[in-house]
Amino acid sequence: MEVTRTKGTESGYDYTIQKDNKVLRIVFASNLDLYWTLTNLDADKSLDHLYDEQYETFLITKENNHIYELFKKLVSDIKTPRVYEPLRREVLDEEDLPDPEIAEMLADFDNGKSEEERCNEWNEELKNSERYRRLYDGENIRWHSDDDYYEDADRVMITELEDSILLEFYRPENTLKTLGFRIPGTLTIRFRNSGSTYDPLNIVFMKMYQQLQEYNPDYHQMHIEEIEYQKKLKKVDK
Repeated sequence: MEVTRTKGTESGYDYTIQKDNKVLRIVFASNLDLYWTLTNLDADKSLDHLYDEQYETFLITKENNHIYELFKKLVSDIKTPRVYEPLRREVLDEEDLPDPEIAEMLADFDNGKSEEERCNEWNEELKNSERYRRLYDGENIRWHSDDDYYEDADRVMITELEDSILLEFYRPENTLKTLGFRIPGTLTIRFRNSGSTYDPLNIVFMKMYQQLQEYNPDYHQMHIEEIEYQKKLKKVDK
């Protein structure tokens, strides 16, 4: 699993993950939306297949433990769900602490609930919403691209396996109405940051992208999990 990082069109980096003949690109575009694009390099991209139904898979494995852990956390944050989290604040000095009277007023205004308690309540409310059940029905995580009407859109299903995360990309059969800019062998999922069908669950995917920004594949150090995974593969091959 080869990972490369390039400077993106906006602030931040784009990431390319290649495994055999397939390439997954994670891009934050100039329209301020996030995209996952899967390309099968060996696919027949002729116009003869322009309208075909398409199905492609991509496996995130412990070959690169950093990438694997990010996708694993994404799955966990969706299933929990963990969309709202308390803001992290650092108190540098006693002078930075809020005035006791102001703190008391704020507590009264919010019925004395801590920020963590409020976030937990919001996450529980979200769990009971239709948009959450649309993303996670208790068994499957499935995001329909924000590029099109829900039923016509490309979609990705995310499944956690024993040592890997399976990404299943699917495109329904195209018509002239739904064709758009689609091409055979390439499937693109759009995560809108404004007006998403799943709002505010797009936040979870953006947090994953922001955490990905901290990873520089040029300075990747072999992790113990990667070594164990390679050993397991060799045993299976034998």
